[in-house]
Amino acid sequence: MADDSKIKDIIEAVAGLAKEVPIYQDALQPAAKELGKGLEIIAETVVAAIKPLKVFIWGYEQVETFLKTKVAHKLAAVPPEDIITPKANIAIPAIQGAALNDDDPEIQDVYAELLAAAMNRKTAGNAHPSFPEIIKQLTSDEVKIIKYLAANSYGPHPVVTLVIEKIDENSNVVPGGLDFIKHYSHIGYKAGCDHPVIAYQYLYNLSRLRLIEILNSVYTDMEIYAELENDKNIKIIKAVYKSNGGNIKLLYNALEVTSFGRKLMRACGYFKGDPKNDFLDSENMLELLKSFQSLPDEEFELLIYGFSKGYNKPKSY
Repeated sequence: MADDSKIKDIIEAVAGLAKEVPIYQDALQPAAKELGKGLEIIAETVVAAIKPLKVFIWGYEQVETFLKTKVAHKLAAVPPEDIITPKANIAIPAIQGAALNDDDPEIQDVYAELLAAAMNRKTAGNAHPSFPEIIKQLTSDEVKIIKYLAANSYGPHPVVTLVIEKIDENSNVVPGGLDFIKHYSHIGYKAGCDHPVIAYQYLYNLSRLRLIEILNSVYTDMEIYAELENDKNIKIIKAVYKSNGGNIKLLYNALEVTSFGRKLMRACGYFKGDPKNDFLDSENMLELLKSFQSLPDEEFELLIYGFSKGYNKPKSY
């Protein structure tokens, strides 16, 4: 009851204050007018600041243009009966993403590819609801890397980590070390990135998004790392630290495209492998494994040899 009484008092107090407002209305009017002018100026300033971004706010006409040009072009070879209404949780964020990247054709094209996949009855299963959000977190250079990895999915993709080591007065390496640059590679150059030197940052992001994985493994053929060992940037960094009483050690790694990464690549039309022949991504993998287990040992070993031939498989340290 005490709480009800307090609530009643508050209501009455507010009501009483409201009744008193007209008494001070004339006194407050000039200030209110000035405040109104100030808000009007702020509003105009906000509108002026946002105006350059109006291009990113699409109406239906712009959406229709996007669909009829970029998306329709990617569906040109698809029979009309196979073109379906895409799921809203893919189509809506994809269109929004395309609108926000109206000034970035590289990113916009990825959204168009994804939407086209979602509208094709035969490829709609490749379009995952998380893909629009993943694409939203990519740069144009990262898209170029994805395209390169899609064309060279099984590698090899050598990667190194540059570790700073201290040298004591007896020229011995002090235990420990500090990672200076992780995931350094030449992928940025091979993919045609605008900023290839910082491709290691792109690889970190792609790894964070689970599209690739940097393995703590080394390729059996160490010649694969020769191009990185002779890299001019690495040689300069080594020379600088050596002149200051330090040392740069290379840790060798291998980059691998994840099955989830290949799924996005396939949905965006970059990964052209036939899913039926792609053992790692095949939906029939379990059935294949069952049939393999029934093979005689000699045939099984021959099959394994066939799978491994032509690949540089990493091995654990």
